[in-house]
Amino acid sequence: IINLGGHEVITINDLVTLIENITDKKATVQYGPPNPADMQANWADTSKARALLDWSPQYDLQRGVAELVRWYQQEREWVREIQTA
Repeated sequence: IINLGGHEVITINDLVTLIENITDKKATVQYGPPNPADMQANWADTSKARALLDWSPQYDLQRGVAELVRWYQQEREWVREIQTA
């Protein structure tokens, strides 16, 4: 198992703010009780990927989220058709 991620840690609230800033739209946030399956924190350790694959993240979190939003906005017509439930 190789963990691919970044070294940045961010709260869900800060991630929402980041996405709001990138999209220039205000999110409607609804808080509820935590789900037992919710992760409390995630610190990706990419040292194994670096050692075995000579891999390291090329984007910081802000640029990665911005690229994801840009891609989604470009591809939203066919993405809309994907059933997730």
